[in-house]
Amino acid sequence: MARLFRSSLLCLASLALPALPVAADDLESAEVSPLTGTWQVEGVTVEVESGQRRRITGTVVFQEKDGSHTASFALQTRYPTPDGPLPADLIGNADVSFQGRKLTGRTETQLVMATVPGVDVDFAFVPRFVGPRISSTSRGEIGRDGSLVLEVESEALPGERYSATRTKLRGQRIPDVATGP
Repeated sequence: MARLFRSSLLCLASLALPALPVAADDLESAEVSPLTGTWQVEGVTVEVESGQRRRITGTVVFQEKDGSHTASFALQTRYPTPDGPLPADLIGNADVSFQGRKLTGRTETQLVMATVPGVDVDFAFVPRFVGPRISSTSRGEIGRDGSLVLEVESEALPGERYSATRTKLRGQRIPDVATGP
């Protein structure tokens, strides 16, 4: 089910629909939180100790219920291993605090990696394994131009092996096909 949901989101993103900017005046007057929706993001993850960098892309879906926000995400990267980088999905959920234009969140995530170099994790019948569980804190904001900017600091949960990282993401909202712009 999660794979179907993620695949559906990625198909939406691939339609290359124009982003919906959030005007500055709309932030205070919106009935629905300006954060709510699906955001296409991209950026860079840097390992704190080694300085190694890797590209990261994907979607973040923010939802609001009774004044509380949550986020779920499916991000793609190439995770370094002793045998070379492997395609990996970073998946997880977050509780998010959103006020004005700014957000903060705490997340537990997990890496899912393909065991066949050069083959997408989502490709049917490709053997995959679950990587380390990761704890992250994030902060960000919606810019005056309507873009979302996120900074994420991550480290391994107790008993896991993962080099601490810092990730910077930037993205735009994907239009909601059901309701339009």
